[in-house]
Amino acid sequence: MANNLTTTVVRIVEDALLSAIGGVTRRYRITYMLGSHGPYSITMDVAEFTADKAKAAIEAAAAPLRALLSS
Repeated sequence: MANNLTTTVVRIVEDALLSAIGGVTRRYRITYMLGSHGPYSITMDVAEFTADKAKAAIEAAAAPLRALLSS
């Protein structure tokens, strides 16, 4: 398949995850496309977020999808 399977970030939204004991974890939900496929999403804690870590997480999540779509 000759599809362009590059990743493109289309949206970054901050949200919160509430625990049963009342704790709050702030996180980013990063939505991306894989070529024309998607959208797909990953989440990252705000405290751990950097652009390099986000790019690496997106590529790690996209790798098995890319392999499936390329077969």
